[in-house]
Amino acid sequence: MDKKELMDMIKDDLTLSEANIETKMYTIPSLHSKYLGLYFNTKTKLNKLDKELSALYLKKYNIFKDNNELLDKKEIQFHIMADDEYAKLNYKVRCAADMVDVLDRTVKKVNNLSFDFKNIVGYLTFIQGVN
Repeated sequence: MDKKELMDMIKDDLTLSEANIETKMYTIPSLHSKYLGLYFNTKTKLNKLDKELSALYLKKYNIFKDNNELLDKKEIQFHIMADDEYAKLNYKVRCAADMVDVLDRTVKKVNNLSFDFKNIVGYLTFIQGVN
């Protein structure tokens, strides 16, 4: 799943209106389960990518250290960061971290969705003048 698909799914699931409030109210438990599952799956993927990135960093560090004894730690780090293979994997890690952050915020929002429902119902009741 890419970022656009995730954002579209969140928008569809969490958009509340007067027209859909009755049907959305009953979906809160399943939404929590859905987004919590996505969060854990994406977090697991991030952890795996982080492990791969660390292993690649160590591998590249040892290559630069062994082949170039004149380089200090900062210069070696500069060369590793400029390496295409490392940069691509680092990009994947950053994207996965962004997805985990969005999913974490979404799970928190789903947890508070019942308060939003209560506020909307209270507002509609107030507007209609019903006690």
